[in-house]
Amino acid sequence: MEIRHGLVNATELVSDLVGLYEPAFADRRQRVEMQLPGPVIVGLDASLIGRTLSNLLDNALIHAKPRATAHVRVAADAERVILTVEDDGPEFAPELLGRPLSCGHSTRRRTR
Repeated sequence: MEIRHGLVNATELVSDLVGLYEPAFADRRQRVEMQLPGPVIVGLDASLIGRTLSNLLDNALIHAKPRATAHVRVAADAERVILTVEDDGPEFAPELLGRPLSCGHSTRRRTR
């Protein structure tokens, strides 16, 4: 996979993607709330961050309880940008913490 860095407004990227998910959350009687600072311009691969956030939001939709609220936050300081997604679904097992976003990884049992 080729990583393509470019200057991106991380706040806008997150806001736009979460906006696409809001109807799906509403359909499941769940909510998604954002806590976003002003514009945060960073060098990153927008498609990779978008895919990562999509995976986390999908996880929240699948595993959170009805009427749950997912919280999405962007925070920044002089050295880094932190994207946080929290919900009331089950946490990742300790042995899976290094792999939840790995390609093809799932915590669900596969059926044949």
